[in-house]
Amino acid sequence: MMQRWVTGLYNLLLGVWVGGLVMFAVGAGITFQTVRAYDPTLGLEPYDAAVLADQGPGILAGAVVGHVLDGLAIVELICAAGLVVCATLQWMFWGARWQWSNVLRCGMLLASGGLLALHLGVIGPAIQTHRDAMYDPTSSALARSEARSAFEPYHKASEKVAGAMLLLLAGACIISPFALGVKTSGKQQRKRSDD
Repeated sequence: MMQRWVTGLYNLLLGVWVGGLVMFAVGAGITFQTVRAYDPTLGLEPYDAAVLADQGPGILAGAVVGHVLDGLAIVELICAAGLVVCATLQWMFWGARWQWSNVLRCGMLLASGGLLALHLGVIGPAIQTHRDAMYDPTSSALARSEARSAFEPYHKASEKVAGAMLLLLAGACIISPFALGVKTSGKQQRKRSDD
């Protein structure tokens, strides 16, 4: 009975994490398209400065996506922590520990957790720092341009990390049934062989 609860929770957490990443990817693209189509003018200081007048859509869309990403990070941390507990219990008590599918599944989960830590600890803060500098109206045009140049590689890295996490977690979803296959008792196996 406990195994079913743990497996159910494991599947829920894995599904929520994968779903969150998919919805973020879709939502980010739609947000930028929609905001650019409406071409809003920002009336909030310091973004209403004349030097930033043509960048309103990018500022607004980036702010919305950034806040959504902050919320997703909380969901991801909860999912990652829960998956560590579930996978540890599954490793210790159910399934073949060193079976290739179980080792691969756990490796995918650990790699996803490592990528999440990289994003939250290094890439995300760098993006925010350079984004703030890009839209600082008190800075010179050259400083804003340099900040944008520094921002771009981190933004690309963020996209790649999110894509890699999604692939790893999707792989863990696919391999999990093999790693967590339900063991049958000897009596059930004999009955099957008699049929």
